[in-house]
Amino acid sequence: MTTRDRLDRGRSPLRLVLVLVASTLVLLGIAAAVAVALLPPVLAETPRERMTASTGQTLRSATGSATVTVPAGWLVLGVGPFLTDDTITLVSPDDAYRAEFTLLPAGSSLTGLLAAHDITSAAATAAWNTEELSSGYSVRWTELAADDDADASASATGVEKGPAAEASEEDRGSTIVLVALTAPDPTMPVELVLVATVSAPDAAAYRTVTADLLAEATLSGVPPTAPAPTSPATGGGLP
Repeated sequence: MTTRDRLDRGRSPLRLVLVLVASTLVLLGIAAAVAVALLPPVLAETPRERMTASTGQTLRSATGSATVTVPAGWLVLGVGPFLTDDTITLVSPDDAYRAEFTLLPAGSSLTGLLAAHDITSAAATAAWNTEELSSGYSVRWTELAADDDADASASATGVEKGPAAEASEEDRGSTIVLVALTAPDPTMPVELVLVATVSAPDAAAYRTVTADLLAEATLSGVPPTAPAPTSPATGGGLP
């Protein structure tokens, strides 16, 4: 056996170890990438807590905040470090009604929210209604058929009124209620958007639930930063 053969034989175990280490690192990197991609949506649907009493939940952004009252028995979804402060998702005690609140800049486009719920074309063709709530806030809203964009239409019943009629037994799929809540103060920098999902046969009965959630919601702008106090002038004294 030559000296070269002996050296090559000595390197073989080291090469094997290096290959194994490199392969392991690659697999760990792939697993981490998959986890980062999959964890946020999974954690966003994970139950956080069920309210034992009516509790206010605050949404925050750089320019303002909103407070939503979560009734007793309702479930708040979402855990983990991927959650943002400007959204909250609630589920009714019977699991039939889902409410997703998002704090947005006032007058902003709803394009992102509509795309996330696959209702972009439905919202574009649906009739929108404007209504003033007893709290003084205004809402712009519509009802959409979640499973057939072409048939989306606005309900004739306001968000503060009771159900107009029982839904037909032939109704299928889900109804999405899309509401943008704005404050009476025109300078308010934020607005609150509600995307509520409920089965189509139950949509009429749950309009009062939507109204109650909106009736207790409030908006607030971030107070302007107070100017730094100036130091009194030195010397001279009082006259």
